Amino acid sequence: MSDKTIKQIADYLGCPKIRVYRYIKTNHISETYQNGNTLYYNETVSEQIISGLKSEEKQSETFQDVSNAVQERSETFQNTNESLHKMLLKQLEFMQSQLLEKDKQLAEKDNQIESLNVTLNAAQQTQQQLTSALTAAQALHAGTIQERLTDNSSSVEDAEEHQSFFKRLFKRKSY
Repeated sequence: MSDKTIKQIADYLGCPKIRVYRYIKTNHISETYQNGNTLYYNETVSEQIISGLKSEEKQSETFQDVSNAVQERSETFQNTNESLHKMLLKQLEFMQSQLLEKDKQLAEKDNQIESLNVTLNAAQQTQQQLTSALTAAQALHAGTIQERLTDNSSSVEDAEEHQSFFKRLFKRKSY
């Protein structure tokens, strides 16, 4: 007969006796017989306990593998996150330096605009002065021309008065 005790099953699996005991209690497995304080399990029940514990062990290993994979991915994610954070900080620093440069350029442009506004105002004042001077010169010129015309018409009349009697009499008229 190959009935086994909890200790023999634990030694066969290489695990603590308490683990075998807990598995038996959790799954409500009854012993085949008891000799004193020692519980014995027949071959079928022992194989059931062994296969159940091996299955748990495989699940535990799978869980451990999954846990390790999750931990590795977590570390990878953390490393990626840190790299991304560093890259974003560098981009932020670069953009801040670009903003400072743009602020300087805008200040220079404001100064140029102010200078051009001053020059434009001076040019407008000069244009107004030239327009006033031109208007005055045109008025003076018009007066001079008017004077000349008045002087010329009186000269023509005087010339006609000084013509001889015959010229005035036989003067040709234009029609």
